[in-house]
Amino acid sequence: KPSVHAPVHDFFGSRTQTLALGVESGSVRYCYFPMPFRTSARIELENENLQRAYSIRGSFYLQTDVELPLEDLRKFHAYWKRENETRATPVTYAEPFAAIPCDPQQNYVGLETWGTGHLVGLTVYRTPSPESDTMIFVDGPTWPPALPGCGNEGFFDMAGKIQTIDWPLAGGIQNFMRLNCAVRLFLSQPIAFEQGLSLTMEHGPSNLRHKDYST
Repeated sequence: KPSVHAPVHDFFGSRTQTLALGVESGSVRYCYFPMPFRTSARIELENENLQRAYSIRGSFYLQTDVELPLEDLRKFHAYWKRENETRATPVTYAEPFAAIPCDPQQNYVGLETWGTGHLVGLTVYRTPSPESDTMIFVDGPTWPPALPGCGNEGFFDMAGKIQTIDWPLAGGIQNFMRLNCAVRLFLSQPIAFEQGLSLTMEHGPSNLRHKDYST
């Protein structure tokens, strides 16, 4: 199985411009994440459009004089997932008209992985983007989550509303088609885990919205 398996547009973070992922003037996309390998590496692009051929030009920066650890070499992985539509849960209310908090088991699961590693970044596409939280569970599903989130706009450094931004560690795209993209990098403080990590997202208050999510 490939270490990186994702659509090109999603992998490069839409049209944002961050330190590690993005697109420069025109249509030049870049990724500066290190991808160490011990013996060999292979990069493939697959054209899934049966009606059109594309001209592709790429540049790859290869470093061969670096000393890698003999054991426990951590490699770069990128995982893509989509859920359309997310499951919606009927909302129940308590007195006085306060919605009961959502069940985190109904969240959209953007990433679930086992073993030892660290999370270095996240890209998410939502149509449209509802008010909700991102929850990151580290080394088990213990409640509350290790990183409970502060609203998605705060989590993605968008200052309280979906907007187009290009920060060093965060990016965002808001367009009139209501397809919103948000990028968050953890380069300065990777989220480390020893047993596994689960990254989930609410889809509206109490998970009551049917949405199209991909991460």
